[in-house]
Amino acid sequence: MIINSEIIDEKHKFACNKSTMEYLVYKCGIPLLSFRNGKYYFAKNDKLEECLKRMPLIIKLKSYL
Repeated sequence: MIINSEIIDEKHKFACNKSTMEYLVYKCGIPLLSFRNGKYYFAKNDKLEECLKRMPLIIKLKSYL
């Protein structure tokens, strides 16, 4: 895991909350890139995009709260 996430360009990372992180890590098997200030960061790639499209509605709703 990267400690200093500022070194990665914003267009190459995806930030989310805890409920979305748990879905991506535990259900989809996507490795966590970094954690900073209550946000979880993942590398943007095709697998991440596919998992976000298939994410259950309840998790999508929790991400807005």
